[in-house]
Amino acid sequence: MTTKIIFSSPRVGETSDEQLQRMLDRHGLGRLLAWSRTGQGAMSQTLRIETSTGAFILKGNPLYPGQLEEERWFTEQLASRTRLPLPIPYIVDERTDLFGWSYAIMPCLPGRHLGDLADEGGFAGAEAAAEALHEIHRWKEPMYGEYDPISRRIVPFEGGYYGWLSERILYWLHDAARFSAIGAEDTAWTEERLRQAQPDFAELGQAALCMGDFKPGNFLLSSRPADASRLAVSGLFDLTNAYFGDPLADLAKLLVYYRGRGRQDLAACFLRAYAEGMEDERGLGSRLGVHLLHQNVLDWGCLKAMGAADWPAELTFRAWAAAQQADLADWLAAIQPRSAGRRETP
Repeated sequence: MTTKIIFSSPRVGETSDEQLQRMLDRHGLGRLLAWSRTGQGAMSQTLRIETSTGAFILKGNPLYPGQLEEERWFTEQLASRTRLPLPIPYIVDERTDLFGWSYAIMPCLPGRHLGDLADEGGFAGAEAAAEALHEIHRWKEPMYGEYDPISRRIVPFEGGYYGWLSERILYWLHDAARFSAIGAEDTAWTEERLRQAQPDFAELGQAALCMGDFKPGNFLLSSRPADASRLAVSGLFDLTNAYFGDPLADLAKLLVYYRGRGRQDLAACFLRAYAEGMEDERGLGSRLGVHLLHQNVLDWGCLKAMGAADWPAELTFRAWAAAQQADLADWLAAIQPRSAGRRETP
């Protein structure tokens, strides 16, 4: 199921030219010219393959039964509902005779990652990312839940959407106590944030498709043909974590990315560009605060477990997370009031 947190995964492992050529022959994809591991691959599951007919991405050794079938379903459905550039056709081969595991093969999409562009893509990159998210979030469903590739249906979240989200945040906060000091004050502070936001989540209408992992490694950008000064998303992929929920959840990772690079201006630009396309901004601040808190809990636990935390050891979780909530409040203040229907340059 898509929403489970997976911090490690089985890797593609060693492959040979002979294996890859047999795979290409099976699908009529030409003669193997070169292959390499992708620099920002999906949890070490992907290879970039160049052939006489084009460039492709091989994704293999599934994380769980049905992962590739699930991602194919999301990819095909999203491609049919939006104008987004997705890896179509997304071909799944369930046979394990070539590599010892099933795999998917799909076109390699054009463009560059946000972090590979000058100035982190600048305001044009932030606006392009917001535009792509609006396209993703056009897909609405009446039920909040996740797609089950085995039963081929959307399964509702147990306890309701906000119950699931709150429980998830508190679970990973408690789990982080295995690697760091999480005190009663941290838990109380987190629970109070969740309590305050609950009424705004209670007013949500239909669920939107959430990519679940909208970050620079999962989309590509290119200049627009008609205006080289503007960027557009030219590739979107890795829908393993997709589900149906509050669309604001997809903003958190990119906001954290910009903040971590000291680009408060780009965070505010990204948030402004997304907010300008919203039909209803009710609860924007409180809902986004919860999604940011969710990302904070995951980042804190992961970085502490890896010994990669770059903040003072004596800093508490609530103080660390509160600083990010304060920055969110500043970004929100910077985009309001806005002139209706008019884009402003930061």
